[in-house]
Amino acid sequence: MTTKAKGTSVRQKIIDLGKKIGVETRNIETVFMIERVKRQAESDLNDGVWLRYESQIDLATQGEYGGIRHSYRAGIGEVLKNLSIQK
Repeated sequence: MTTKAKGTSVRQKIIDLGKKIGVETRNIETVFMIERVKRQAESDLNDGVWLRYESQIDLATQGEYGGIRHSYRAGIGEVLKNLSIQK
């Protein structure tokens, strides 16, 4: 397989992934990074502090690009077993 064929194959896989998860191809990397940030924030470092992802809010901005805000619950000590999302 040539380099050009490999590049076409990768591009097609990204397009197919975007269709599968309902995200525009140009936003695939952003979605991937957001999911990774959420997982890392919730990972346990055995330091007595915990975070739990609660919600994502789209921010209206005046510029060309929108923004997002993530909300997390946080605590010190043992992780609460019954975390309910309050709105």
